[in-house]
Amino acid sequence: MDLLEQEWIDEVWDNRYTDAELPDVDLLESCEGNSSALMDALSSACEYCQKWSCFSDTEDEEGDENTDDKLWQTLMDNGVHYKSLLALVYLGICQGNASGATIEKKNIGLRFAKLYFNLVLVPGSSAYRIFQESLFQAAVQCFRLPNDSGSRPRLDAARVQAALVHRGDRILIERLSDLLALDIPGANVSFSINLENRNCHYRQLPTYAFCALKLLCLPQHGEPADSFRDITKCLMSHILMLAAGDAQSVSRPFLNVRDNAISFLCHVMETCDDEVRDSFEDVIIILIHNVSFKAVDRTDFRLKTTQAVHTLMAVLNEERFQRVVEWFIKLTMVPLGKRRVFALDMILVLIWDKRVSTAKCSDLLLAAMKRCNDKAATVKTKALSVLASVTSHPPEHWLPLLRVSNPVEPADEGDGAQVAVEDDRLAQLMVMLKYRAEDPKVNVRKAALSVLQNVLCASGDFVTQEHVEILKESCRDLALLVRKQALQALTRCLQAHPQEALLLRLWLTGALPLVLDAEDSVMEKAVEAVDMLILEPLCRPRQGADAALGWRLLAQASGDSRPAAFFNAHRLRSSASEFGQALILP
Repeated sequence: MDLLEQEWIDEVWDNRYTDAELPDVDLLESCEGNSSALMDALSSACEYCQKWSCFSDTEDEEGDENTDDKLWQTLMDNGVHYKSLLALVYLGICQGNASGATIEKKNIGLRFAKLYFNLVLVPGSSAYRIFQESLFQAAVQCFRLPNDSGSRPRLDAARVQAALVHRGDRILIERLSDLLALDIPGANVSFSINLENRNCHYRQLPTYAFCALKLLCLPQHGEPADSFRDITKCLMSHILMLAAGDAQSVSRPFLNVRDNAISFLCHVMETCDDEVRDSFEDVIIILIHNVSFKAVDRTDFRLKTTQAVHTLMAVLNEERFQRVVEWFIKLTMVPLGKRRVFALDMILVLIWDKRVSTAKCSDLLLAAMKRCNDKAATVKTKALSVLASVTSHPPEHWLPLLRVSNPVEPADEGDGAQVAVEDDRLAQLMVMLKYRAEDPKVNVRKAALSVLQNVLCASGDFVTQEHVEILKESCRDLALLVRKQALQALTRCLQAHPQEALLLRLWLTGALPLVLDAEDSVMEKAVEAVDMLILEPLCRPRQGADAALGWRLLAQASGDSRPAAFFNAHRLRSSASEFGQALILP
């Protein structure tokens, strides 16, 4: 109050707060320039007025007739005259309404306006003429929308109304999407309602919510593409299953919510008019990009998310579908590792899609091959697992994708080194596997051996000393997982090519000694391999073609003076089966 001169206070009171020249006073001086302190003080004053009003109402009910002027009398007893208080409020409001006022002064003006409204409501204010029409109008002016000073025309009423309606639609979409996060047991979700048979059962809640969202895509509610974009934005958290939190796997309720959201989007795409389909497909592409960027970096979540993305891609036309496929190839080269991993998961899904051409499948497989030389071990492991999954299919499905003559110029890949691609990608694949089998990371070596096993089983052309030696040397790896994988790979390759003397010899020198391995789990796997290749075929009443392999292994082992391993395998198996009685070794 000391900031204002008494002469000016009396002047604005006499002029009823109109046409008064404002003094050059900075209200922040009372708070040492701290606007937050001034705002807090004004808020406290508002709360005090509200509490006093409630207190006065209580006193009135109890029959006290002298409470109306208690606040004003108390203020004056403490040196705060009501005229000085109104003058201070008037100054704060006028500074907030002034042209060119800063945001800080506008906020202070709003708080003074709030204080004035509370003062008017305090009992007894009429006796002290607290309500002044000009001051009240100035306080109301604090709440008007800001207007640029002539730089742009003022929005007409129709545009303002449209903006308010659109905002209301967005809020409605958010609330309806929140309802869809509930997995109601026994709910039969549908995207259309028969008005004659509708009911108010709580199990119908998801159906009504979906139908309301579908209706919001109609032109009556604004631009359909904008409404559809708002809907996909709100449903994205359901597609990503973010409500599952930190769980390692996705439980059924969250899967149901995700499936319902995906089914709804596909239903809208199938039933929309041709006039809006193109714009809706563009929205779906934006959704696919955002889901891919924000996918949860956990195995089960990625698997479920790739399934959802693949389902959304099915509603796109051919041109947009191919564009998204190309986008995922580019996604394998972005700097962020988890996005490269997600792109590799998508490659594994897309490579078997019938809409993807053979040439594009070859490009997808090449993108996975490039990531096998990534600097991140998780990306290398994922890329090798993609190749292992692809090569586990019949050779006629994937060998043509690698046997191409299409030189590829080196390109910038971001964080990974590029595989050199010349005339034959299959040959380059074998070179890459040789290096990855010696990788410092255990999981990378194990995944590389899995791919090598599939390639050697598929084509005898690659059963060479160099390639099989990789499996043999891996049987001596320090890592338990690698030794197990090498044992399995050698055994599967020998079963696929039983006539290959090279495989037979290297199996005896690499896999057979593992029956004497210090690790029980490795030893058991080796004994099972001996049982499958030798003991079991020789103990059958009618020996078939696989028995010939067993006799050849026995003959080769005898020539190499390796009876100890066979005796150890036979001893371990005889304790658990009848093979000890069915076969007597010399």
